[in-house]
Amino acid sequence: MPRLARDGSVWAPIALALALAITHFLAGAPRQAAIASAPEGVGACPSSIEFGQAVQCYLPAQDQAQGYTFVAQAGDKVLARMGASGDVYGFSPMIQIYAPGGGKSWCQAGQQGYLVAEIASCSLPSDGTYTLVAFRSEATSADTYGLYLQRLNNPGHAAPIGFAQTLDGSIQPSVQMDAYTFTAAAGDRAHLKMTRDGAAAGFYPAIRLYGPDGAKLCEAGSDGGAVAEIADCGLTDGGRYSILAYSFDGLHQDSYTLSLAGWEVYLPLVTRN
Repeated sequence: MPRLARDGSVWAPIALALALAITHFLAGAPRQAAIASAPEGVGACPSSIEFGQAVQCYLPAQDQAQGYTFVAQAGDKVLARMGASGDVYGFSPMIQIYAPGGGKSWCQAGQQGYLVAEIASCSLPSDGTYTLVAFRSEATSADTYGLYLQRLNNPGHAAPIGFAQTLDGSIQPSVQMDAYTFTAAAGDRAHLKMTRDGAAAGFYPAIRLYGPDGAKLCEAGSDGGAVAEIADCGLTDGGRYSILAYSFDGLHQDSYTLSLAGWEVYLPLVTRN
């Protein structure tokens, strides 16, 4: 199965020619216009991206970088994910987050031979406009890709979910991660279950649970199976918690159901509803 690179822990040095291309892009060089040759249904790449937004774009040349701006505050924790639109051998996506003013690369992820690159959590140092740069280290042809951005401590475009509730959802494009939020009291415990609702081969559900500060508390999912389940996750603080539901490998899309249950740890046990 395709391999997944996260957190930049397996970041490989970028070839000199590609590094020069990225530097040239950040210096203000115009992007190559190739929309006319883009596949049907893939429009012009936007210049900005919002938290909770997934875009599908077209990368026509091996050495081309595409940049997306977003506004954030100091202390925000953000996640970024880029993946090939399909099982495209050798796509090798790369992503970098640049601080306001075009300074140094603050966070980065990707490696040659991988089909998905993910910055799992990047703490931003200051208020301002950041740039998320998407590119690839190797390719033999032009391809489309998906790109997703989310703020973990205050997720954008998040749907509310309550205890004892089940919701329907769908992942499209495949790199997308659906966000949900719920409010809990200190000492509550959560049970989460994501179940594949369709029959798409290769779509394996995965879920993550984050605290009010954007720190990851629990996760479940694997490269196989139709259900991802967090049986028991302790919620130490009162506040708003968030859930990300997604395709484990970031390469497949399908519909799903997500259920949330919970209880308070007292004697006797009290089920949350």
